[in-house]
Amino acid sequence: MKIGNQSNLLDQNVCLFTLYGVTFILGLLILFVIDKGEAVLFFSDHRTKTGDWLFKYGTKLGEHYIYVFSLIILLFVKFRHAIAVPLLGLLVTLVAFVGKELFRIDRPKRFFSDLGLFEDIRLVEGVIVHSGASSFPSGHSMSGFALYTFFALCLKEKGAMALFLGLIAIMVGISRVYLVQHFLEDVIAGGLIGTFLAIFWYSFHLLWGKPNGWLDRKIDVAIWSK
Repeated sequence: MKIGNQSNLLDQNVCLFTLYGVTFILGLLILFVIDKGEAVLFFSDHRTKTGDWLFKYGTKLGEHYIYVFSLIILLFVKFRHAIAVPLLGLLVTLVAFVGKELFRIDRPKRFFSDLGLFEDIRLVEGVIVHSGASSFPSGHSMSGFALYTFFALCLKEKGAMALFLGLIAIMVGISRVYLVQHFLEDVIAGGLIGTFLAIFWYSFHLLWGKPNGWLDRKIDVAIWSK
């Protein structure tokens, strides 16, 4: 995985942002033609063993320990990238917290419970469904899009890997609806905010220190192999 600076993010990441554009537009179109919570009910009626396994474990790719893993990997790429990842995680956490406190929208469990419909929803075994007024925006979606978009922006050679990272972010977002943790609108908002935070943080972290200074060094594997 080769990593380097990009002078024009949009031009250099056409495939990734096209994927995101199509995904967000499709999501918004669906949102405009369905009622609140219908996406949750759709997945409830169309569960499969493969889907349960994929989204049950795939949703964890948007959680905090992925940032720790990313930090370790990026120490062998560039120190500035490694340092930026946990700080990005803190930024995402702060923005998600403020958003949830500002909007105070009920999660699907409370929403459907108030309607007397929650017992009719098929849940994924082993998944604890959260309740309370913390649905909007989706923190996992924001985290997934922020982290994997940041990685994709760092790629020097664009291609299948960037698209793969984008698909992981999308999968994390879909998992939140599939697992009855969020509504579709929560995921779309979280994804959009996360993408913006990734673009902002990538551009900002390139300004740290002098170019080709210690921040642009890495742990040299060749030295360890001697």
